[in-house]
Amino acid sequence: MSIEDRRRTAEEIIAYLRGKGYIKTRAEIDSRTGECRISMIHVDGGSLWINLRDKPPSLLAEFCNIYEEIHALAFGLIHSCTRLRPLGYSEIAKEDFSPELIADLQHEYHYYRGAFWALRIVIVLALLLLTGSLETAAHLMGW
Repeated sequence: MSIEDRRRTAEEIIAYLRGKGYIKTRAEIDSRTGECRISMIHVDGGSLWINLRDKPPSLLAEFCNIYEEIHALAFGLIHSCTRLRPLGYSEIAKEDFSPELIADLQHEYHYYRGAFWALRIVIVLALLLLTGSLETAAHLMGW
């Protein structure tokens, strides 16, 4: 698809959504890939983000494509190595984190917990293979 075709498609989408109460806040087309990103807000306060692509994104690009997700994922990995249990959702606000990081962790809490437990399970499986110690493995799982 040419850049001009992509621009026309984006304009049609924007016009359609304008009729549904959305206002375009930003639209850009990457001249190398033809990827188009459109950001909109609704008159009632909701937001909408659209990404037009010719090819599906990679797994990493799909699931870690905004900084909030990356922050939550990184802290989940860090805490998996430094804490026995992940932070509970209600504990996040009590931590000595910046307000932005607190908001990121609360908004993307599922990334935090997923990263915490994924790495912890890998560590426990490696420990079981290397030492065979069920007691230590159970302790690392919080039992």
